[in-house]
Amino acid sequence: MPAGTAFRFVTLIGIALAITLFVADSFSETAFAGRGLARARCLVLHDLYPATSGALDLDGRKWRGYYDCLNALRGGQLLWLAGGLLLLALVTWLIYQAQPWWRIRRGRLVELRAVPALWARVEPLLVELTRRAGLPAMPEFRLDPGSPRAGGVAFGTHRRPVVALDVGLVLLHGRDRPAFDAVVLHELAHLRHRDVPMTYATIAVWRAVLVVAVLPYLWGVARAVYGGLGWDTSTVTLLLWFPVLLALAYAARTSVLRAREFHADALVVRWTGDADPYRALPEVRAPRLTAHPTRAARLAATNDPRVLLLPGFWAFFLGAVTWQVLTGTAEFGLSGLWVRSDTAGPHVVRVCWSVGVAVLVCLAAWRGAAYRRAGGDRSGVFLRPAAGLGLGLALGTLLVPTVVLDERGLRLSPLTWGLLAVGAAVAALVCGWAGWCAVLLGDRLRGGRGVAVAAAVLVVCWSCLGWLLTAHGYAGAWSTVFSPALDRLDALAGGGADSVVVRLVFLAYTGPGDRFSATAALTLVWLVPALLARPPRAAFTTGAVGAVGAVVAVVLAGLGGAGTPEGALVRTAWQVVAVVAVQVVVACAARRAGVVAALVAAWLTGVAGGAAIWVAHWSGGGVDAVVARQPWHVLPFTAVVAAVLAAALVRRRVPARQAEPVRRGVSDRSVARVALVPVVVVTVAVLVPYPPAPSAVALLPTEPPAARQLDPVAAMRVWAQGGGQVLLDDVVQAQGRAFFGMAAGDRPAQVARCAEVVDRIADARRFPGPPVPVARAHWDIGLDASLRGAQECARVFAAPSGNPSPVTEQFTAANTEFLALLRLLPFGEAAVRAATPSTPPAPTTTKPPVDLATLLLTAADLPPGFTVAPPSPQDELTSDRPECSQDNADVGPQQPVARAEVQFSGPGNTTISQWVFRYPAAADRSLAAITDLYARCARYSVSSGDITLDIGVRVVGGTPWVAEVTYGGPYLTLYSREVFVVRGDVLTTLSFHGRRPTTAADTDRLVAAVVAKSGG
Repeated sequence: MPAGTAFRFVTLIGIALAITLFVADSFSETAFAGRGLARARCLVLHDLYPATSGALDLDGRKWRGYYDCLNALRGGQLLWLAGGLLLLALVTWLIYQAQPWWRIRRGRLVELRAVPALWARVEPLLVELTRRAGLPAMPEFRLDPGSPRAGGVAFGTHRRPVVALDVGLVLLHGRDRPAFDAVVLHELAHLRHRDVPMTYATIAVWRAVLVVAVLPYLWGVARAVYGGLGWDTSTVTLLLWFPVLLALAYAARTSVLRAREFHADALVVRWTGDADPYRALPEVRAPRLTAHPTRAARLAATNDPRVLLLPGFWAFFLGAVTWQVLTGTAEFGLSGLWVRSDTAGPHVVRVCWSVGVAVLVCLAAWRGAAYRRAGGDRSGVFLRPAAGLGLGLALGTLLVPTVVLDERGLRLSPLTWGLLAVGAAVAALVCGWAGWCAVLLGDRLRGGRGVAVAAAVLVVCWSCLGWLLTAHGYAGAWSTVFSPALDRLDALAGGGADSVVVRLVFLAYTGPGDRFSATAALTLVWLVPALLARPPRAAFTTGAVGAVGAVVAVVLAGLGGAGTPEGALVRTAWQVVAVVAVQVVVACAARRAGVVAALVAAWLTGVAGGAAIWVAHWSGGGVDAVVARQPWHVLPFTAVVAAVLAAALVRRRVPARQAEPVRRGVSDRSVARVALVPVVVVTVAVLVPYPPAPSAVALLPTEPPAARQLDPVAAMRVWAQGGGQVLLDDVVQAQGRAFFGMAAGDRPAQVARCAEVVDRIADARRFPGPPVPVARAHWDIGLDASLRGAQECARVFAAPSGNPSPVTEQFTAANTEFLALLRLLPFGEAAVRAATPSTPPAPTTTKPPVDLATLLLTAADLPPGFTVAPPSPQDELTSDRPECSQDNADVGPQQPVARAEVQFSGPGNTTISQWVFRYPAAADRSLAAITDLYARCARYSVSSGDITLDIGVRVVGGTPWVAEVTYGGPYLTLYSREVFVVRGDVLTTLSFHGRRPTTAADTDRLVAAVVAKSGG
């Protein structure tokens, strides 16, 4: 039976490997990718940017190019991963070998033989205790002269074990011999268990991880942050994720060291015959999370050593989380080796993952069965490890790097949480089932039957739990595939109860997993216990009744309904539900004869119901509904669920005369195992798929998927990490050297610096530009300006003399564009969102917008005496409130994309001015900003030369919106009436300006003309 320390030690090794693999992969991303991170660079080179919905690009050519790009880098990445693991092993070995020497040196431990007087007194005792412990040779004993405690410690390597005794313990041997013997035997028990090498290997692994992985990673993060990459989301996420792994590693380390203490105490109790051998020693208070358990915990274990076999919650929770993280990290690091879809890499990962989970399940089952055989308490033996295993696998999914580094993965949907909860429950049930099989095996665990059961556990784990590896990705499939399909099925079924039933059957029919492997695994769920315990006759009699009931239910559920393909689909769904209801009833009836009986009976019912469904829908060489083609997608799963519900809800009835046979697992009412052969044969027969009729309704929609909408922030991050930011930095730095080099007198060197700028720009041109249009514009304009400046620089400084002013102008213009682009890179996400529309503009089928000039008033629209006048020159004004004197068109969240204006002069120095502005979106947003400006600027002043005007604003409001403005000067007061008209994306402003106040009667006719020109 594997010891608890070995299991925990393997857990620690797994976490150490996960951390090291992740760090090695992080460094390989930059070491072998040329410029930028490897995966991001390959994404950029093949135009594979994230979408807001998470939907993948369906262009196969792009993905093939991406795969080829990664394949070209896999050799270097594999070297980094192998090098990281070898370095971890080397540092671990060095620390392991150096620990005994360092402990002896630091504690100034002396050989006990070097103290002849003391050695002569304790040598016979130590020889006797070594013989009692069953060790082939006496270890090297040393004395800790600086420790007055009555304790000791076993350390060293497997070739040179050492036991150090505190001077307080050595002095105790004459006064309290039992206490002296107990402490020495405890340290010798560590040697007997061979856990000393494991203990110090644990400490060595922990320290090696800190040296090899943690410190280099923190150095790399600090270098990236202070080197200009900033605190992006992925960096912050990893800094939060890394301590979680370290906490798991430290918990595993502490768990190893604590478990070994309990096992050593169990041997001491057996050797001394005393259940509390340390009662005379003072208890040393140790902090929590320490390597040494408390006296109460030790006493509980020594009073009942069987508890050391009992599988607990935390050990298997930690083991499951560790295995999930290790597998996910290894797949993340090694994915470049099997990125092509036709390779077996992902399948190999799933098989390896399943092997690890199967080992955990078997370990929990085997240890729980051993605990029960030793006479331990039967209740809850498998419940605690099952709960720990299920919860660990579910939560460990969230710690996989692909989920941690994916922003959409961190925003987990309710569907993902629901799937994780289902996965945790299934894992717990699988663990309980394996424990049940281990109990049925009894003492035959190590034989061929034990190997066969372990293989069955592997198959069940691979099929029933393997989907947990990708559970976080089903949310995207839900939004892009399942949700549209459910909407389509709802329309086909016509709503009501039919829609609910069709949806449920569809989800079960298209759930994760292959039906052949799933059916094989679920077959093993009932077949293995049935072979070990032999099913009772009630299983077959109840199953036969259930088969007849399933056929009748299929016939009744198929009566009536429309004779259309949609009607056939609805009838099939109701027939599947009817068979499931019969399975539940049959399982509850058979449960009184045992869980095996419930499983077999529900299974036989499902087989008969599945065959009846496709027979009922047979039509012209096919079936008239896609679900009827293979109802065995659903019914094996529901058979097992029905048996589990029956086991939970119905108590088994065991007559007193059958108690003894039932205890052995074989009843006098059992049938021969050969009776199970026809059940397996029929199961294989119904797995044969049958072709659907041409009229059968497809379950999935046939419409093409909606167009992908680019996620601007995520796309800019990929572009920057893939090499864009590095290339931009290269151009900026080369341009800076050329710019500042113009002040030097070395003209040939300056020509070389200018040529370097041209080379850097050529490198940048070969790389795809930013995917966001506004960023692409800054990139292209900046590179063009920099290239013109570099070419002019080379021409000017290649000649004896020349004017460098154009060079300065072009470099300055380039820097302006590059600065704007930098604001859009990963540390400027707000700028990306502000510069990118939240939704793509809807396609328009309307005519192009009219020319703004057609919206202007003409002299024919005005009263007599008004003529067109040239626009008035704009004076340079200063204001005590600058925000109040700005152009109204530029107020608010958007700038006009087009404008037109006209001005008329009339009698008495009266002027009428009209401005028409078109905005990129609805103009009411700009009008709202203008009204807010006028409300805030009720009074202010402006100055031009030595003339100052006091301006007062009175908001009239209404529709159209009106404001009255008064200009008070030293010699004359002028009045203005401002009218604003909004139609869609067009804002029209009318200004009536004169020496007397303008009334509504004066303006209504012209406002009506403006409204009419705007479309009414």
